Amino acid sequence: MENNTTIRTVGDLLNFAKESPAVLDRAHSAVWRAISTFRGEKPVPLAESDNIRLQNLYRDQPSRRMRFPAFQDLLGIDPVLAEVGEYFRAAGSGEEEARQVLAVGGPHGCGKTTLIRDCIAEAMKELLFYEIEGCPWHELPLHAIPKKERNEFFSQFFPFKGELCRTCEERLQGREFSGDWRSFPVMPRSYRLSAGIGMLRVEDSLPDVDRGKFPSEWYSIFKCANGGVLFIDLSSKAQPEKFRSMIGNLVADGTIRAPDQTEVHLDLAVVSVSNTHLEEEEKTGALGDRIIPVKFHLPLDVQAELKIHHRAKRNNTDTFHFVPGVEEALSRMEIATRLDPSQWSLTLTPEDALLFYAGGARLADDKKSLARHTYGELREKRPFDGANGLTVRRARILRNKMGQYQKCIGIQHVLSMLRDPALYRGIDKDVKERMKPWVVFDPDAKGNYALGKMEEWYRGYLRRDLVRGWIGFKRFEEMKQQYFKDYLNHALHFTMKRNISDETTIQELPVDEKMLRLIEGEIGVKEDTKEEFRSGITAFFRNQKREVLEDHIPLSEAIERVIMFAKKDKDIIAKIDEVREAMVGKPQDPQKAKKKVDAMAQELRENGYKGSENCCWENIRTYANKTIFAE
Repeated sequence: MENNTTIRTVGDLLNFAKESPAVLDRAHSAVWRAISTFRGEKPVPLAESDNIRLQNLYRDQPSRRMRFPAFQDLLGIDPVLAEVGEYFRAAGSGEEEARQVLAVGGPHGCGKTTLIRDCIAEAMKELLFYEIEGCPWHELPLHAIPKKERNEFFSQFFPFKGELCRTCEERLQGREFSGDWRSFPVMPRSYRLSAGIGMLRVEDSLPDVDRGKFPSEWYSIFKCANGGVLFIDLSSKAQPEKFRSMIGNLVADGTIRAPDQTEVHLDLAVVSVSNTHLEEEEKTGALGDRIIPVKFHLPLDVQAELKIHHRAKRNNTDTFHFVPGVEEALSRMEIATRLDPSQWSLTLTPEDALLFYAGGARLADDKKSLARHTYGELREKRPFDGANGLTVRRARILRNKMGQYQKCIGIQHVLSMLRDPALYRGIDKDVKERMKPWVVFDPDAKGNYALGKMEEWYRGYLRRDLVRGWIGFKRFEEMKQQYFKDYLNHALHFTMKRNISDETTIQELPVDEKMLRLIEGEIGVKEDTKEEFRSGITAFFRNQKREVLEDHIPLSEAIERVIMFAKKDKDIIAKIDEVREAMVGKPQDPQKAKKKVDAMAQELRENGYKGSENCCWENIRTYANKTIFAE
């Protein structure tokens, strides 16, 4: 909002507000306007994401739970941020939330500071708020309107309460204005967190009451934050009980007692930010039931975790890089440490939890339908996921340490670093325990390490990329889409009990049962459940209203495995075996095999494996020869 030079008095402000009511926004309503109209972008309901994966994950979220462009710097916790946005919408509309403390709690490194500093504070910088000029409390100009004249403005704008502080009241009734409230001067202010103008963040414990007298720091806080937001840790361990009681009274009726014992009316939003969950200690405490808790957690979506690290890398001068697939394998392990191993009503393997938190699905236990879970179901039944584990900050430190020793980081370098005992100073034993299935720490008698889940996943990724390089990335994608098209066509005709018309010969051909079972076998569909599975898969894409293979993860992965491993007859070997033979076997034509391998290396370099250097190619060739081709 630009500064309007025609607004100089309370009367000017009210006249302008008749056409632009937003000029009166302060506190909760100002925050809501800042985050809901951020740089011209509007929030979008989570359930209406254009990403099908996220649609599946958030399909149970109500329409008021939205993704806010103002919160774009925070990834992987959209539903939690939607709760924050909904609080400010409701409070800004005058609902009961306006008389509550928003209590943001969660572990270190989950994004609480980013929410304050880089999201809300940055969005608020684009707004102005108006206050009574010269008021030591920066109070709302509407307080100057006498109570008997307020009904007219209640109907025009919103119900408001509060009276002028002592200083302003004496000035209004004095010789200068003689009670002429419309001429009372106002001034615009820009929200500034760092300067304490309409926003303040208190990071330390405040001094306690001394001989019955409240410290001056307490009043300074309210003066700085009035009209906007006060961010403060209100846990009993952080702040004096009497200050917490003062906050409780403030949010309840909007007033505090000034040093001269007069009543001061404030309009500000109070946000408690803590590493603990405030509502757990406030059953009968100073804040009582005046708390709306929002529990932050560490990211639980692998793709969100990767985006966080890639964004951080763009903002610094890192000279190292990961071989494709390696950082994703590392991120999967990091998120696995955030999955609480306790037994809940929904017990999942770490692999399934990773899949479901990414909005994916797998074949259900009945072998004929898909199993998937929404975010709401996962959080209800697994409430401690994301409460601890390797934080994003710690994960970034791990990456930087790896980059100190390697410019091109392969999976073998990651494993070597993760097995270094010196790396675990400051990391909880419980976190390392959760890492054990993913990183095998202890070698056998011969000094060899068993295969952990992280390396196992990476080997699957590498096999796929080697085949993609072998036949060409574009050709690999074309084969996937052709298999997909054929599978859907034949599955649909099988369900309708019809033959298929050949597009070239216009002949009626039977359904290709061999092709269907080849793909279904890779998914795990049994012979006696194939009919129900085929019916379900055709209905799935019909309900999606689009036919995109990536929307159905089990089918996509099955088709990839068919391309890589399937032997369609005795004269055709699997693609991965062709690669193995050319790289480490004894091909019949070594010269031809070498040209093919060189072409594969070039294809990989053009598709993410460091085109200007050979480091990634040399890395994966050495690793593959020692591991997956030596099996």
